[in-house]
Amino acid sequence: MKNIFNSISRLIYPPRCVACRKLLSTHGGDMCDTCREEYEREKSKQCPRCVQPMHQCLCNSRFLIGRSLEVLTKLYRYDPNFPDLATSKMIFRLKHAGAESVAAFLAREMAEGIRHQMQDGKSYVIVGVPRSKARIRKYGYDHVSMLTKHLGRILSIPVVKAIERCSRDGEQKKKNRVERMRSAARSFRPVNGVSLKGKSVILVDDVVTSGATLATCANAVRVLGARGIICAVIGSGFRYASIEERKVYEGVRREIMRRSLIGRKR
Repeated sequence: MKNIFNSISRLIYPPRCVACRKLLSTHGGDMCDTCREEYEREKSKQCPRCVQPMHQCLCNSRFLIGRSLEVLTKLYRYDPNFPDLATSKMIFRLKHAGAESVAAFLAREMAEGIRHQMQDGKSYVIVGVPRSKARIRKYGYDHVSMLTKHLGRILSIPVVKAIERCSRDGEQKKKNRVERMRSAARSFRPVNGVSLKGKSVILVDDVVTSGATLATCANAVRVLGARGIICAVIGSGFRYASIEERKVYEGVRREIMRRSLIGRKR
């Protein structure tokens, strides 16, 4: 019966690419060939720091490390200046179209990186960064909540609503770094009556840019008793210089140091 139901569903709702919405063949899959190739290329781009593929990279910003958030998993580099990339299209569809297929696909992809950071013997819960009430009213859903729901099922970990929004400071993407940090500090608070004592938290958001939101939400779950935090995002907006740019930078730095040493000897 289940196979018959699935067959009928595919006839009524034929599968489409989770990125570009192109109709897919009946053999299954989540992406068309073009988007799949683009997505895998973005995931596999080397981080200039650790030279690992982006989906295996654990490099973090000094800001988050300074706030004891040393573990950050991500799938790929996110740059809103390139909206036509398959990676950008998926984040847009998740945030603005509430696409369950996108949430399910990205959750499956994120789960692998999260599993690698989980330690045996620890008790984990998933906590999502909540969307503002104004955005929920506008779009009718919380996209991070959709993501955590699928992650909870895949990882067999409970999802806990431990953070809530407490102010209206507008969209983070319209603010500079300093404004983001001030806004985030006013925008989130722990939920009364919730206890995370003895729990390790997997803190989930869609995109990290300045790190202000993750840092503030991490403080909130610590207040509730969390003893460890793994940050997990879809895309990282940190500044990742290309390997070529980094080579030029290192070359210039070495030349400056060489000249400085020659000057001292004289």
